[in-house]
Order: sequence, then C-alpha cells, then structure tokens
Amino acid sequence: MNIGIVGGSGYLGSELLFQAEEHGYEVIGTGRSSDNKDLVRFDLADKSTWGSLLDQDLDTVIWTAWSPEPYVKNDPFEIFLDKLPQTKIIYVSSDVTLCQRSLEARTDLGTYARRKLAEQKAVSLHSKYTIFVTGPIVGNTSAGAIEKRTKKILSNPDNRNIFWNNVYKTFVPVTGLARTILANMDLTGQFFAGPPKRQSYYEFNRMRLPQLGIPQEHIHPNKISKRELIKLGICVDTSYGDNSKRIWFDAK
Repeated sequence: MNIGIVGGSGYLGSELLFQAEEHGYEVIGTGRSSDNKDLVRFDLADKSTWGSLLDQDLDTVIWTAWSPEPYVKNDPFEIFLDKLPQTKIIYVSSDVTLCQRSLEARTDLGTYARRKLAEQKAVSLHSKYTIFVTGPIVGNTSAGAIEKRTKKILSNPDNRNIFWNNVYKTFVPVTGLARTILANMDLTGQFFAGPPKRQSYYEFNRMRLPQLGIPQEHIHPNKISKRELIKLGICVDTSYGDNSKRIWFDAK
C-alpha cells in the first residue's frame, strides 16, 4: 500500500510516518517547508506544491495537518480532495468540533473549530474516507518528541503549574493513536479514537507530570468560572470514552 501523510513533520504525523515505515508501507511524508530532506514539500495554500502528492500513485492519504485560515467557499481543501477521487482519505479531527460553544466563538479557537468541522464535512462527502476524532494528543513519540504543552511546562520545572479541575477531556497517547489509525484504515465513517477514560486537566497532569520529574507540590487545581468558559469558547466536557453512543478504539 502506498500512503501519503500530510503533516509528516508534525507531532502525530511523524509518528504515523515512523510506524507506517515499520509496517513496510511505501510512505511519502509532507511538510510545508523544504527544510527536511526526508519529506516532500506540500502546502495547501500553494497549488504549485500539490504535485508532490497528486503525481504519486497513492492508495491512501492521511491528513494530520491544519490550516490557520478561515474556511471559505471553494476552499483549497475541497479542490485538493476533488483531485483524488479514487484515493482513500483518512482525516484526523479534534474534539473541539464537539463543542458548540467553540464553534460559535469569535476567537482563534473558534476559527480552528469551524475549519476542522468544515474539513470534516468535506471529507465525509468523498467517495472513500475515514474520520478519526480525538481528544488532546499526548505522550512521547517513538523518536522521543513530546507535545508542545508539556514541553513548555518542562522548560520551567520550578514554576507553579495550575490546571483546570472542572474541564474534562479524553487524553489520547500519540503512539496508540497512530497504531489505531494504521490498523483501521479499511473502515468507512467517523470514529472517536481514544481510551475510554475521562479526566480533568488537573487529574491528567497530576498523574503524568511527576513521571517527567515535576514535583507534586508544583501542580495545583483551579476551577474555571462559567463566565470565563463562555468567554474563551470552551465546553466543560468533550470526553467521549463513557458515551455508549460513540465508537471508540483503545489507543493505549
């Protein structure tokens, strides 16, 4: 199988690239710049780079990249999908699309949420597709990379770290998510990938950060007010592990 991974230089994309190669797939990874000689350049905003994928005989394209631009009519994303009518599209989305408050927010989060949902809908109209919605992706990749949120905390280990104890998510390990995606590429439809576990930001970080050397006494809970949640466009709970109406894959 020939696979293209859009966003191969990113956190999840690089792990997918590594695991796909370990499985013996023929893989092409993309990045927006040409700095990485192991990746081909692809930028949705620059049609001159599209040939790096369109000129390949790809069976599947896994889309892990995101664009900061608002989604527009005849968006480049839709035009690109139309050029791959027989290629399976696997799209990795975010639990932010589950939050109506985020979708309505006039903030960067709102722009991101609306774009992810619009891309999700465009993919669902494709002839062959799978959509994986996930919560925050966490943990070390096979190469030892770590997500930006935790990396920032580790850069200042003596800081007092405060986390919401009344906002809940399903935190998804990056290696398990990549494994789950590659093992279920034959599925069609929308699925929620992650372990069946609901945790607040405080619960998760209180468990994880001491494993990375942050003392327990530097980890503190905080309750965010309803007014602030509305202002920021954040929902109290976008976890999905306990919801029997949704399909989940154990991504441990």
